[in-house]
Amino acid sequence: MDVQTVDGHVVWITYTPSKGAAWAFLIMFAIATVGHFFLMCPYRASYFIPMVIGGIMETCSYYGRAWLSENKDNFSAFVLYNLLNIPAPVFISMTLYLSLGRIIRALEAQDQASLGPKAITAIFVINDIICFCLQIAGVGLQATTDSHVREIGGHVVLAGMIFQILVFAWFVLIAYRFHSAMKHNPTSIASDPRIPSIGKHMWVIYASSGCIMLRNLVRAIEYGQSGGGSIASNEVFLYVFDGALMLIVMAVYLVIHPGLLLRKIRKSKPRDVEANMSWLKRRKIQKQRKRDKKQQEKDEKQRRKDEKQAKEDEKQQRKAEKKARRP
Repeated sequence: MDVQTVDGHVVWITYTPSKGAAWAFLIMFAIATVGHFFLMCPYRASYFIPMVIGGIMETCSYYGRAWLSENKDNFSAFVLYNLLNIPAPVFISMTLYLSLGRIIRALEAQDQASLGPKAITAIFVINDIICFCLQIAGVGLQATTDSHVREIGGHVVLAGMIFQILVFAWFVLIAYRFHSAMKHNPTSIASDPRIPSIGKHMWVIYASSGCIMLRNLVRAIEYGQSGGGSIASNEVFLYVFDGALMLIVMAVYLVIHPGLLLRKIRKSKPRDVEANMSWLKRRKIQKQRKRDKKQQEKDEKQRRKDEKQAKEDEKQQRKAEKKARRP
């Protein structure tokens, strides 16, 4: 959100935000975030941690907006809202990258993908970190009364959003190529009648990517306009093209969670008993293995020590016998 000045006085926002709308979105984001948090254990979906973080940021940002509705000149509320709302989609998008990587790995479809799961995770997460740093830096620069510094901050945020749009376009292309390859040449796992089609999960990725790209495009246009631009001056744009789109992404993943697909794939492999166990059971087994390994190392160390001592005793005994045989 660009800021402007009136008679030398900094105007952080040109209208009084709707308190009811802010609280409504705060509650909806909080519900979606809690839902994703509780689904992580049964689905073994640690890759949804970024989405939970993004949801927390969205929730807290709308608290800042509700606070801002009480006094639109409140600098702290303005910074709280922008500092959390602008970069929050970066974390939400990370889960999309991680989800695609998990699906490719679970289906053993590395040959059908343009990039392997590790490469997808590394490349796109690093790009997301760059986007996050740019947007945070830009918002930080805008939190000042110096008009020149604020202008630079706006350009930095704009650059971060445009960069994220380009990154997402590349990601969608990779996802589409993988999806197309799986249609023409599915792996043995994907051909298993017990495994549901990946089609709906891929369409969720496309739809979610589209929502995030549209949101970034609108916010980029906002930052490209002057402080009194039509987008920055109308609250409805914020809720329709930012809050609602991000809420749709989080809600859709609650209904069509990739953890459902991955869990069915794990269950289709009865030979891998441990893979089908709950996270807590696997953790318990792993801890027991570590304890057993430590005990084995300790026993081996003691055995070597005993052997060394036995050799030393034998050596001393030979010396004593040799000494006793002397006249």
